[in-house]
Amino acid sequence: MPKSAPLLLATNSPLTSQVSIDSWLKLQCSPPHLKMNESARANHLVKMWQPAFRCATRLFDLLLTTLTILGMQQYILPADAPEHRRLDLQQMLLSRVRDGLFLHKDGVHRALTPKPGDPTPVIIDLGCGSGFWTMEMAKQFPDADVIGIDLVVPTPASPIPPNCRFEQHDLNNGLAGYQNAANVIHASCVAQGIINYQKLMDEIWEALRPGGVYLTVAGDMQMLDHNKEPWMVREDEEKEFSYHVLMMTKSWDAMKAKGPGISSYSEIPSWIEQMGSEKWEASGVEHKYVPIGPWEENMTEHDKQTAELMRQDMIRLQNALVPGIRAYGIPEETVQRWLGGARDELVNMRKHIYCHWLFTWAVKHQGGSE
Repeated sequence: MPKSAPLLLATNSPLTSQVSIDSWLKLQCSPPHLKMNESARANHLVKMWQPAFRCATRLFDLLLTTLTILGMQQYILPADAPEHRRLDLQQMLLSRVRDGLFLHKDGVHRALTPKPGDPTPVIIDLGCGSGFWTMEMAKQFPDADVIGIDLVVPTPASPIPPNCRFEQHDLNNGLAGYQNAANVIHASCVAQGIINYQKLMDEIWEALRPGGVYLTVAGDMQMLDHNKEPWMVREDEEKEFSYHVLMMTKSWDAMKAKGPGISSYSEIPSWIEQMGSEKWEASGVEHKYVPIGPWEENMTEHDKQTAELMRQDMIRLQNALVPGIRAYGIPEETVQRWLGGARDELVNMRKHIYCHWLFTWAVKHQGGSE
């Protein structure tokens, strides 16, 4: 059997930039440090092992990055600073649409009211994105611990409240570490990144404490016309053709090609019903239709501002969709033409389009976990 090549260790050691582990150990174990006093020996040992610590840190960072990339293969939107700013804008929009950070206000406040002898209330934000909702909830409920979970930990520009923290985790790996841990669990627009959402819902139920509230919201990528009917993709010479609708439809196709998760959000109410009243003691659904831009007649000032936030969100979303559409096999020249057309439609409100939002909530039965 041929002799294997020596394993190389990448290091910033002043002695060498790349040496074999065997040679490196021989260099570090030379006699001089044995003759030093205790203080000098301690300093020498710290310096001696620093390259190994640096190497281990690099290897850990590489592993973490690799795991993150593998997890994000299911999720085709970016996780960069511009996307996080868009998600901040989206959460502002949703707060106006539902008149606050959440629906079923009485149930949420009841679940988060500290009770003598009970553990500290906990809020978990699944797929927290930019961390906007997470931090706002931490401010609104200072007596609760608030945890934001996502593939990429956000780095908010504003200070993180002391009762708030962020954890890196792929929801497709389950919530085994959070069983019976939360009073409120929130999931906003995460369906496209989930391989099996119905399984995740079982785990959400397990993670909630008795009386805990599950909150979820999803935006439909099927755009609606001025009559709130599905706006279908047409040939570009037809009157009702829309580049924005085309971009959204192709993105939908690209997401579906990654797995069935993107279609699962509409099934959430029926899955809650299937789980039964022995698990969920109450639930509710609300449908909201938001115009993309203030094009409706006789709009209130509140509705105009909400519609404008919807338009700004969509303008930014178009840029975020480009990498996924490109990866789906659409030529770059075509993608840029679509993007230019969609941006023109949105900036100048050339098309009257609605976006449909689905809000769902459910309360875990007081009987507790099985």
